[in-house]
Amino acid sequence: MATHSMRSFFFLFACAFLMAFISSEASAQQNLFKMIEGVIQDAASNKARKAWSRLPPSEAACVESALRSKGSSIDQMIQSGVRPNDQSLSETRNECKRTRTGDAPQEASSLSDQPTFDCSKAKSATGRIICLDKEGAEADWKMVSASWALRFTLPASERKNFDSAEEAWLLSLNDRCRLDSRQSSFTRFQRNCVLRAYSDRTAAYRSRLTGDALVEADLSPEDHSAIQKGLIALGLLNGEADGEFGEDTRAAIKQLRSKNGESEEFFLTAADRLKLLKPDTAADAGSSTCTVVDLTGSPLNVRD
Repeated sequence: MATHSMRSFFFLFACAFLMAFISSEASAQQNLFKMIEGVIQDAASNKARKAWSRLPPSEAACVESALRSKGSSIDQMIQSGVRPNDQSLSETRNECKRTRTGDAPQEASSLSDQPTFDCSKAKSATGRIICLDKEGAEADWKMVSASWALRFTLPASERKNFDSAEEAWLLSLNDRCRLDSRQSSFTRFQRNCVLRAYSDRTAAYRSRLTGDALVEADLSPEDHSAIQKGLIALGLLNGEADGEFGEDTRAAIKQLRSKNGESEEFFLTAADRLKLLKPDTAADAGSSTCTVVDLTGSPLNVRD
């Protein structure tokens, strides 16, 4: 009886051990398969990342914008191992290529739709992020407009150091936002990091501005351009109205102020700004017209 019980015990123990061994083997196989799948996926992602990095920056920015409108991104394509030449992206890429070459009709874009620099020449990862969409362009204009204003509130001897500090800040974003200069696609963290840094820099610049300099920093790109067009019409400024308030525009503003008998400074007064932005309104504001009836009953327009 005891011998039979022992045999039963050993039989059950052997069965339990065998099932545990089989289960362990199955689990090990599953883990092995998962590891192999992970290696394959990583390899596919790396190949996809290299393929995307070879895309021209302007085309990559166009594709990224199109994907974002559909709730996706180049980064998601890379994680899935999808390369630029994938059939699912052919229509998007062809549309971007037509837009770049001018084969497709384009709506006239305003200054606000693009950054202060030429995106086709963007060499830094930061610049490519700014070129991704209109939000980036807006962040760039706000920061740069405040920078232009602040720069010319400083003595000439301090402007070189100001320029160097701004260049160092731009370079620091590579480490701060974990950027690689070769990147043409970006994670959500990287994009948000750059936009947040631009916003903080803008606020820091504006906190140091007052009066007409602060008003100028708040003007839209189109207002900047309109002021330059007014200065060009007065013969005080040469070149194109690109919205950039650099040395030439500042010199023209100083000439205008001198011409109006005002102190020679780099910023427009409220009155000068109104004349350049809305010349017709400003002209009408300087005089008024009333109607007088003469002895024959005919109306006469009199301007004071």
